[in-house]
Amino acid sequence: DREDEDRRKQGIDPSDMRSPEDADWVPGVKADKANEMAAKAGVRFVEVKAADGGVEYVPEASEHIEGYISSNPASVQHPSVIKRYGPELQVKAALERLAFQLYFRKGLAGFRDHPNGEALYDHLKDLSEGTDSAGGYLVPTDERSGAIAALQPAGGSFRRISRVWQTTRDSGSWPTVTNTTFAGIAELAAGGESDPAFDIVNFTIRKYGVNTDLSEELLRDEATGISALLNTLYLQASGRFEDEQGIAGDGTTEPLGLRVAGPTQGTIADFTFANATSIVLADVFGWYFALPAQYRNGAVWHMTSSLMRHIVALESTGGAIAHVVDFANAPRMRILGHDVEVFDGTGWDDATAIATTEEVGAFGNFAEYYYFVDRVGITVSRDDSVGFKSDAVTIKARQRYDSMFVENDAFRIGKAA
Repeated sequence: DREDEDRRKQGIDPSDMRSPEDADWVPGVKADKANEMAAKAGVRFVEVKAADGGVEYVPEASEHIEGYISSNPASVQHPSVIKRYGPELQVKAALERLAFQLYFRKGLAGFRDHPNGEALYDHLKDLSEGTDSAGGYLVPTDERSGAIAALQPAGGSFRRISRVWQTTRDSGSWPTVTNTTFAGIAELAAGGESDPAFDIVNFTIRKYGVNTDLSEELLRDEATGISALLNTLYLQASGRFEDEQGIAGDGTTEPLGLRVAGPTQGTIADFTFANATSIVLADVFGWYFALPAQYRNGAVWHMTSSLMRHIVALESTGGAIAHVVDFANAPRMRILGHDVEVFDGTGWDDATAIATTEEVGAFGNFAEYYYFVDRVGITVSRDDSVGFKSDAVTIKARQRYDSMFVENDAFRIGKAA
C-alpha cells in the first residue's frame, strides 16, 4: 500500500501496474450510475419488441452507426435500424413520411394550405435525393421482415386422418389374421373346419430429407428470420412428401401408396365410373356403396380440388345443387355424410379434365387401416465445418418413418372408365 501511495504521488495509477483481470481497483456502480456513464459515452438504449412478444433493450440507432445509409433520410433506412431509433429520429422519420404523403396527395400546393406546411416542407426537402441532377423524391420504404414464398400444396392430410405409431426399431411387423366362418351343423354330425390364416404386414423405417447451403454472411445479416422460415418450409415439404407417397409411393424404397399393390396386403379395388371423361351422381353413390359396410363407419374421401369441383357441380334430378347452400358461403366439404380431405399435390391423376382410366381419389377408413410408423420426427441440424473454407453453412432436415395401408378392402379408388 505504501508503494502504491508513492506511485500516486509520482502520477502513476496503481491500475497501470496491475493485471487487467485484477478487479480490486475496479469500483462497482449502481444501475443509474452505469446509465449515466453510458450517456456520457454517447450510448443510449431503447426498448423494442422481442421475438417472444416481450421487450428487450438494444443500443439506440443514430446517423453514425454501422448500417445507417448516410445518403438516405431517416425514413428510408433498413427496418432493423428504424426499430432502434430514439425519440428524435422517430419523430423525424414520421414527419418525413407525413410530408411525402401530403406531397403525393396534393403536390406543393398542399404545403401552402397546411397549418404546419412550412415545417413539413423542410422535411420534404430532406427526402430529396442527394444528387441534384437525379431529382425526384424518395418514397419512404416499408420493408417487411417476412419473406414471400410461393404457396405449395398444403401437406399432411394423410397423417392427419390416419393412425400414427411410434417405434424404437428400424423395422417390424403386425400380425394379420383372416376370419373364421360359421356353418350349419346337422344333429350328431361333425362340424366343418374353418381355420384362421395368419400373416404379417411389414414396415421398414427409411430416411428422407433435404440439405440447404447458406452463406455465413446471409445468416448474420438477414432480417427475415431465416431459421424460422426454413423450419416452416421443411415442415411443409415433409407434409407434401408424406401425402404424395401415401397415394403413389412404391412400397420398396418409399412408403406404400394406395395405388400400389402391397406385398401381403394386395391391391386396393377400383370403382370404375360409368364414363371415361366425367363423373355423374350415380358414380358418387356407386363409389360410396362399393366400400364394404363394415369399413364405412369413420371413412373419409381423399381427392383433389379439381375432382371436388366436378362433384359440387353435380345436380340432382330435382335441380338442386348438393353442396352449395348459397353463393355467400363455401361449398360443404362433405359427401354423403363423410368428410372430404383435399390434397392438390402430385399423387392422384389430374381431374381438371377427367381422362380415360385416371385414378382420381379414394374413399376409405384411413383412421383404422392406413398407418404411419415414426422412428424419428423431423430433425433440423446445422454444420459449419463442411464449407469452412468458403464460409458456407449447411442446414439439413431429416425424417425417418414408414407408412402403408394394412387392409386393402378398407379402401376403394375412384377410376374413370
